[in-house]
Amino acid sequence: MFAAPKPVRQDEHYRNKPQLFEEHLAQWHASETARLEQAAKNKREIWHREFPSKYLHLARINHLPAANLTNNILDVARSIFDWMRERVSAAKNILGENHGLVHEMQSDWIKALTRTDHTQELIHETDLQQEQETTQRIKPVKEETRQLWQDIERQRETHKSRQQKNGQRTKPRDSGPSMG
Repeated sequence: MFAAPKPVRQDEHYRNKPQLFEEHLAQWHASETARLEQAAKNKREIWHREFPSKYLHLARINHLPAANLTNNILDVARSIFDWMRERVSAAKNILGENHGLVHEMQSDWIKALTRTDHTQELIHETDLQQEQETTQRIKPVKEETRQLWQDIERQRETHKSRQQKNGQRTKPRDSGPSMG
């Protein structure tokens, strides 16, 4: 007789991260769908309330002198650009590309991008710089990993050739009892 399996714990701490991510993404998508459908049905376009404040914040950042544009400020600007892009793509997916609200959101987003091109350019440059720094930091790790794999393959070949010289089997042996 086998012991009964214990139930799987469903605490937040013990749940796997991909599952949590998928749940949060589904919740976000559901709430975004509801908001956009409500905006489309009731002509209460949420974009008109949210976008102007975000755009003003971006415009203020764009007018700052370059010396004041620190990483924190660029992170804020990046999050606003991300917010705009996410809203437009969600509206496109939910309402369809030909919906009037989607066209309006896209044109507002493009205007925001062109009017805040200085900030967007700096964000792009910092992203490229971070990517290059990450690539430089990864190079030694990649080289070390490559050498470790080469060492393992050499050891494997050495072991295999020794076994063949000694006339031993190269196949792994069964670890279980014989049934015959």
